[in-house]
This record gives sequence, C-alpha cells and structure tokens, in this order.
Amino acid sequence: MVWSIENIKWLVILLFAFFLASRLLFLDSDPSIFKRIGDLVDEGYWAHEARTKVLFDEWITDDFHQGIAVSPLYTFIVYLIMNLFGVGFIQVRLLSATTGFLSIVLIYLITKKHLGFKTGVVAVLLLGLHNTFFTFNRLGFLDTSSLFLLLFSVYFFINFSSNVFFFISGIVFFFSIMSKLNLLYILPV
Repeated sequence: MVWSIENIKWLVILLFAFFLASRLLFLDSDPSIFKRIGDLVDEGYWAHEARTKVLFDEWITDDFHQGIAVSPLYTFIVYLIMNLFGVGFIQVRLLSATTGFLSIVLIYLITKKHLGFKTGVVAVLLLGLHNTFFTFNRLGFLDTSSLFLLLFSVYFFINFSSNVFFFISGIVFFFSIMSKLNLLYILPV
C-alpha cells in the first residue's frame, strides 16, 4: 500500500478521534488502578463549592473553601457545567476530559508548526498515550484545565508576532493562574 498524504491525514484524524473518545466515554467509571487511592478524594475537594452553589444556591456553606481560594476559575467553570448538566462524577470530570483532549490538539499544532508533521504526530502519541496524563484527564482535578490554559497562552505567544496576541497570551496566562494559583511560580519564566 502506498501511503499518500491524504491517508496519513485520515490516520491523524482517527488518532484524534480515539483520544477524544478515550477521554469522554465512561467518565463515571472507576479511576485508573495506577492512581494513588488517597488522591481520589481530591475530586470532591475541588468540586465542593461548585456543588454547594448548585444544590443550595450558596458558594460558601461551611468552613471548607479550597476551590474558591486556590482555583476560582476552575470552580466557576465546574459550577457552570453542574448547573447545566446536574451534579455527578461525569459533570465534575467533563472539564478535565475536554481540556485534556484540547491540550493534545495544542501540542500537535505547536509541534507541527515548529518541528514538522512527523514530530507533531509523535508528540501527540507520546502525550495522548501517557498514562499519568490520561489518568488526570479522566479525574475531576484542576491540573488538566490549568495545563490547557498554560499551553494556550504559549500557543498565542510563540505563533503570533503581534502585540495584540502577546496581550491575549498574557490574559490567557492570567486565566491559567486563576485556575490553579501555584502557576504563579511559572511567571518568572
């Protein structure tokens, strides 16, 4: 069989479809056996304020304010998702699954433009099949969405040479910090 560029493009599209399906299907299933069992309660910690806002129409119902204090943007987006689709594991994990897939797309776009098509496909395979990244994409943690926003900021910064896009990159970086405040450590870089 002769490999034409059209065949390869279809393979890449199928690869992206596989990565999207693997992240979105069965989101309410048990987490990976490779994830530490102590970390699994974190899904509840990060979704707590969003859940209480949906259920009781108040952001703060107790003394536990981890989500609002450390990741206000993530908490607000999870609230919007729960407000639209209800409260449950799927709704909490939907943001991570979606932004995990979009992170793979951004890695492909960045790598393909600067290092070539083959390197872009290899980067997609490495990130898309990486067990820890995949596990975090299927759990309701804030790490995947903050990574996506960070990658999106980098995408604007390195792909466009206009002051407007540098400004947009800065705004998106601010959003990434608001989704996980310890990304402030990246600011000097």
